[in-house]
Amino acid sequence: MPSSHQPERDPDPPTESSAERQFVQKAANLLIQWSPLGGSVGILAHSILQQNWLLTVLTFPVMLVTVVWAKYTENFTARVGDWAGEKGKRDADSLTRGLDQIDQALRMQLSGFDGKFLKAQSTACRLYVTDNEVPIPLGLTNPDLDDVYVPLQLSRDFFRSRDGEMLPNLPGLQRRDAEALIEAAENRKPFDIWDILTRLQTSPNLRSLAILAWGGYGKTTLLRHLTYCYCTRPRAPRRRHQTPEFIPVLLMLRTWRDAIAQPNPPSLPDLITQHHIPKLPGGKNLTIPAAWATRLLHSDRALIMFDGFDEVADEQRVAVSRWIAEQMQTYDCCTFILTSRPNAYSQDYAAERPQLELKVEPFDEDRREKFVKQWYLVQERNAVSPASRNAAAVEETADRRATDLLFQIEQREELVDLAENPLMLSMIAMFHRSLPNSQLPTRRTELYREICGLQLGFRPIAKRIDLLLDAEPSQKILQTLALAMTEQEKTSLAEPDLLTHIAEQLRRLDEAVAPAKWLEQIVQVSELLVKRDEDYEFAHRSFQEYLTAVELVERREAGEARVLEHFTAEFWQNTILLYVSLLRNPSGLIRAACKQGADAIAFAYDCCKMNRRVEDAVKAEVNQLRYGRLENLLQSGQWKTADQETFKLMSQTLERSWTVEGLLNYPCEDLRRLNDLWLNYSNGRFGFSVQKEIYVACGGILDGQYHREAWETFCDRLGWRQDGKYVYYNKLIFTSNSFSDGKITGWGCWDPRMGFLFSRTETCRL
Repeated sequence: MPSSHQPERDPDPPTESSAERQFVQKAANLLIQWSPLGGSVGILAHSILQQNWLLTVLTFPVMLVTVVWAKYTENFTARVGDWAGEKGKRDADSLTRGLDQIDQALRMQLSGFDGKFLKAQSTACRLYVTDNEVPIPLGLTNPDLDDVYVPLQLSRDFFRSRDGEMLPNLPGLQRRDAEALIEAAENRKPFDIWDILTRLQTSPNLRSLAILAWGGYGKTTLLRHLTYCYCTRPRAPRRRHQTPEFIPVLLMLRTWRDAIAQPNPPSLPDLITQHHIPKLPGGKNLTIPAAWATRLLHSDRALIMFDGFDEVADEQRVAVSRWIAEQMQTYDCCTFILTSRPNAYSQDYAAERPQLELKVEPFDEDRREKFVKQWYLVQERNAVSPASRNAAAVEETADRRATDLLFQIEQREELVDLAENPLMLSMIAMFHRSLPNSQLPTRRTELYREICGLQLGFRPIAKRIDLLLDAEPSQKILQTLALAMTEQEKTSLAEPDLLTHIAEQLRRLDEAVAPAKWLEQIVQVSELLVKRDEDYEFAHRSFQEYLTAVELVERREAGEARVLEHFTAEFWQNTILLYVSLLRNPSGLIRAACKQGADAIAFAYDCCKMNRRVEDAVKAEVNQLRYGRLENLLQSGQWKTADQETFKLMSQTLERSWTVEGLLNYPCEDLRRLNDLWLNYSNGRFGFSVQKEIYVACGGILDGQYHREAWETFCDRLGWRQDGKYVYYNKLIFTSNSFSDGKITGWGCWDPRMGFLFSRTETCRL
């Protein structure tokens, strides 16, 4: 067996060409060494012959110096030669690598791969509803995303630093850009994702964003819109919005969560090339150039979007968040966008967070009108064949029906609330178009009930399909399936597990139906259950939550016991809210839940808002109890934690929407309770009433308007600003000494909207 340590081989004998090079090198060295000496010797000999002794004396030292020079340059030139040789090799290697990269880039351009990739990805994002996310009733068209998309309004309500601290400004944002966004927020001017991407030109540090919103608010649609724009019109965003030109990559975390959460996950380039691209329409037929994804990610042309962190299983979220953070650090030239529901992000994103966090605002009246009119125009155009289509008549019909829908929504406050959610608005529009003479449902649960009735009852009849089971037993199976998935905290099931569950329910119903046949029919006809890859899941998670809630209500005491068992579980919260809204009187449930502690009390407060039949005494009791944690914190002098708890309480009261209107109409009872608690435990040194007096002394006017100069003077007075800049929240001092002389601290230190709250303290007579 040969030794692992092989003896070094003698260098190859010099070739003829190398000998010639050595001769030339020696000749050059001799010339450098002795040419000065030759000149000085000649001058010395000439001066002796001419008997010019002065010149002889002066020349002799020069000759000695040239002898020293010759000896010096012998080693000097050798060393310089070695250095130059090595540097030449390095430069040549760099040039070779650069030429290789240029060659590969040219090959890539000539192959047209970028265009092929963009085409494949745009195909996946073309339709407004993808993967049957919402069941499309019979006779309706699934519009192209371009035809109906309405830009979502973003807000800075969730701006935080990477460690979760609230900031006076956006980290890495240039001052003029920050002021532009803050001014937009102060004046309630809408700003959207294009405004943020535009700021990248002057604030390149903002290359990682988190967009947070509850279910149905359009997070996924926003990313698909960005993807479609950049894929189909690569230069249009730059011309229209002055944004960088990007190659977008949209990665659905629910699809790739298992691969990312495994012990040895793929790198981002491998995930893109080996997993994502082959899954795109026509992606398996694409020949991906070598290192295409790696070169893209090391440029500033990549827009990487991770959609749905909340759709990652709880036990996978730590690993997935760390993987995402690692990719953001490794490929810091890219721009990253992550979307999630707020709870999953705040509780389970364990790694370094994106630099900027944004919240999706609810649809306002203008956006609601724009969406409904665009949606109806698409429906009416497609309801008439192109040959017999009259453009003016189609537009008149679409406008008339859209106006009727908008009028119905505006007449009922419950519908206005539902229509703030883009998913709910699209479902309302589908119901209105399918059953034009029916009264619109006014509650979320009624809307889901009607949609399920349409898909399981009306749709099969209209299509003249005889279902293997009637609508009622079919929905019962879906209800038990939804509950089983919710108890396992899953949003998808593999086919074998699903068929086992269906078979068990068919036996209980005493129905002689093949499970596989029923499953195939329910997927094709109802579209409430859909197949994605190898697993099955509900068209939208909200349908799973609704059907689970219905099943729990039907199980009565047993259902209530399960609700109480999971009352504080994040995965169950939307299901429980729907469950509460379905009950005749949820007062007993809410009172029992409050015995589970502070977190349960906080959630019970949200539950009270879901059902008008909750007893007034129970509402008052819950509202009183939810301040208990704050009181304990103040009593023990935990000022900073108490400050953050105050923010949570107010956010909950405002239903997590910090609008000027909300602050000017903040419930006086709740504002007084907060003020009294802080006054009591700070010995009168802290409270909204104390802040109001200081604000007025700084020139503030309590007229419900924003007065910049007075606000900045107020912040300077309290130490919230130093040298004209706001102090970061985590730099504020939370000790009893910081309350002396009215120099109080607070989470609102950087938010000018807090000035509006002082107007409310005046009207509430605090």
